[in-house]
Amino acid sequence: ICYRREGKINFSHDLYGDWARQRQLLAHTEDLLDFVMPRLSSPLWQRAAQLLSLHLIEQDADITRWRNMLLACDKETEDCILLKDLLLEKNSQKILINSKFKPNQN
Repeated sequence: ICYRREGKINFSHDLYGDWARQRQLLAHTEDLLDFVMPRLSSPLWQRAAQLLSLHLIEQDADITRWRNMLLACDKETEDCILLKDLLLEKNSQKILINSKFKPNQN
């Protein structure tokens, strides 16, 4: 799973790294914006944000935490727009199929 090269530990497959970063994001759901924004320019963290979104949609009884995360990024900055895109991009079909999503909710 891991290997050491030049004093650094690396994952043998990108998915392990994606999973580890997604777990870090889960640990920071209370301060997610502060934690993820400085990292969001990295494609590695972008994939982790998508996996976090999928986790919240699939594992929670409703989409409240996912929705709160989406609504918390209320600025129209480039980083907020990117985060919203990542949260919605690969998961929008799952949200609609799941029938947990009610578009007229505030």
